[in-house]
Amino acid sequence: MRAVRILIPCAALVIGASLASAACVDVRDGFEGAELDRSNWLPKQLHNNQLAITGKQAGARNAFARLYVKPGDAACNGRCQRNEIRIANDKRCAFGQEVWYRFRFKIAGDAPDTGSIRWVIGQWKQESGGSPFLAQRFDNGVFHITVQHNDNRILVTKAQGNPNARRGAPDQVGFMAHRQRILRAVWGGIETMPINSAVDRRPHQVFVFRDRPSEGPGTDITVELAEDPVLPDPRQDWVEMVYRVRGGVAGTGLIEIWANGVFKARVRGTIGNDGSAGPTQYFKFGLYRDIHESFGTDHFYFDDFRRSTDRVAVFD
Repeated sequence: MRAVRILIPCAALVIGASLASAACVDVRDGFEGAELDRSNWLPKQLHNNQLAITGKQAGARNAFARLYVKPGDAACNGRCQRNEIRIANDKRCAFGQEVWYRFRFKIAGDAPDTGSIRWVIGQWKQESGGSPFLAQRFDNGVFHITVQHNDNRILVTKAQGNPNARRGAPDQVGFMAHRQRILRAVWGGIETMPINSAVDRRPHQVFVFRDRPSEGPGTDITVELAEDPVLPDPRQDWVEMVYRVRGGVAGTGLIEIWANGVFKARVRGTIGNDGSAGPTQYFKFGLYRDIHESFGTDHFYFDDFRRSTDRVAVFD
């Protein structure tokens, strides 16, 4: 499968009328105002006022949002460090509705290469508030993307490096244990054998939570990788991400991922949590991680956010 460029038209998928949501309006925010636009964002999980709308930085097109955490910061009743904002409640979309997202981000600070056990830098969640069905992560200084169905979490693609590297537990991502490899719809659906030995495809695995039963039906999720699925490093420069997102707990999920204008991966199958508390989904960004003694001060820069049910609208 060859890499494709962002502006190649994608086939339209029919979304049932029952999934239409008047609240899923187009959202754009370039963070040009002096303060956070509360009509777009809910700062419920923003701590210590550690967010600023700042001026132009090298690589940025204009002003941008800057969130940060520093040693000693604590949230989650002292169990985590968190500084996030999320889409306003009255602008949530329906889970199962196809929605396009485009944004730019960068990370700076004292990110350790080992020791990180749960570091989320952008997530799509159902109303249940459980684990995100799609997430950007940054364990051990490696940008990577996961999707999830119930307790099965799939590491889709990543930047160079090993997000699993932990002292004493080299095969773990956070608190998850390796369960099995999955079938990928690459070259006709063959198993997870390397197609190009120069690209490390070993992280495409299914994980389950350690403290929950390991037996069960597993997942029907498949991952199609582009010829070059490796993600850019957001510590080196600004990265522009585009996501086509449609959750689905009946095998109808679809997620497509681009980075810096280049197609990286497509995910199909049952994506989401079966026991959601309501019909909506929401997006949030910032820094969310478990506390670790190696963490210093880290900054998350975010800009040029666009969301729409219309692909064309995120590019015009």
